[in-house]
Amino acid sequence: MKELSKGYNIVGLSQGSLIGRGIVEFCEGAPPVRNLISVAAPQAGVASIPLNAGGTTVRTIANSIMKAGAYSDYAQKRFAPTGYIKLPKLYILFWQNIKGYLKSCKFLPKLNNERPNDRNPAYKKRFSSLKNLVLIMNENDTTIRPKESSWFGYYEDGSTKKVLQPREVPSSCNSLSYTPKVYIDFTSGLYCSQKNRFISSCFNNSTPVSLLLVRQLRHDGHMLDSVSTNGNVTNSQFNLQTKLYMEDWIGLKKLDKAGRVKFIKVEGNHLQISGAELLHYIIPYLQ
Repeated sequence: MKELSKGYNIVGLSQGSLIGRGIVEFCEGAPPVRNLISVAAPQAGVASIPLNAGGTTVRTIANSIMKAGAYSDYAQKRFAPTGYIKLPKLYILFWQNIKGYLKSCKFLPKLNNERPNDRNPAYKKRFSSLKNLVLIMNENDTTIRPKESSWFGYYEDGSTKKVLQPREVPSSCNSLSYTPKVYIDFTSGLYCSQKNRFISSCFNNSTPVSLLLVRQLRHDGHMLDSVSTNGNVTNSQFNLQTKLYMEDWIGLKKLDKAGRVKFIKVEGNHLQISGAELLHYIIPYLQ
């Protein structure tokens, strides 16, 4: 379209954000997308059928299909959510797990460049050309499981308990927006409020602490927890991020290093966003 020849912006809601990202990555020679704003989207997949996928009858049918085989050709061709279902655990009855996802899921493995022998550099080049990527996560989202998928975070393979972070925590807190504000040792009551200092420099390593719970209080919409059993906090304890980010399959890390990714957390359940948050987090990227 001539009207879009100089570029345009996309706002995607939930699975619509995946379609928007598909336009960015898959459409060769298309008008450039400047800003992609993603609201409560399953960017890294979901571990179950979304709870609000229609009425009671639709949910019942959807979950039955899930149990019968989300990665079957029948389900993949007929039920949109199966295109981004990513089951981290092995379901023995139907042999569905990450291997099944990579082999038979039609949409998300391609979009995220997850197949080791079929990664397309063009997808990464197009995605990393965005001027801004705005990732908005609902803090109490019960539809996207895990909710961190809205930030490209996801469960560790084989688990539905440990969520891998969507981005790298740097050895120096100056390069990214994980700037420490306040750290609290809830066991001994120690306290540190020194900006731009990593936690290991805020505490005396000789302090006898049996269990140290370190929390980075909310900053730029993000919370970060870590547990140490010996009182020595090191960078390695924070480096539990996804391979998609570490190996930069789609250019997310490149965008982030350039300061073009905004990780935003808002209160509420799936797709709940206030007028004030809309004006603050979305409208500026449409102008």
